[in-house]
Amino acid sequence: MSDAEIRIPKTVIKRILTEYVGKNKKVRFSNEAVEKLIDYLEDIGVDIANDAIRLAKHAGRTTITLDDIKMVLR
Repeated sequence: MSDAEIRIPKTVIKRILTEYVGKNKKVRFSNEAVEKLIDYLEDIGVDIANDAIRLAKHAGRTTITLDDIKMVLR
């Protein structure tokens, strides 16, 4: 994704990492590690969305449904 596009906020990823992943492990994550994870998650999200769009179009719909997302994630 380019810098001009909407990005997952770094604070959200840091909160997830510290509250859920690092819980009781007393670890910290560098800014570079968080940035790389954000890039990776954004790429995965775009891939999932594009596959869901193809499914909806194939079904003759313009709305992406939860079932589309579930099917992509199988």
